[in-house]
Amino acid sequence: MIPKGENLAKAPRDKLVQAGFSFKYNTHIYTNKKGNQYHYCYDYGYLELEGNWFLIVKGKES
Repeated sequence: MIPKGENLAKAPRDKLVQAGFSFKYNTHIYTNKKGNQYHYCYDYGYLELEGNWFLIVKGKES
């Protein structure tokens, strides 16, 4: 989902599900200073956006 050399990408829910992603599992949840909750599975996380879109992030939460 995330292009090589990048640390984030946007994707619609159906594309993630088609790729085999399961929203049932996560290792931890990170809440940033703005109150946004990122759900992580090891080094990859996602933030739910409007309209069934998700921001996918790679790397450490900070």
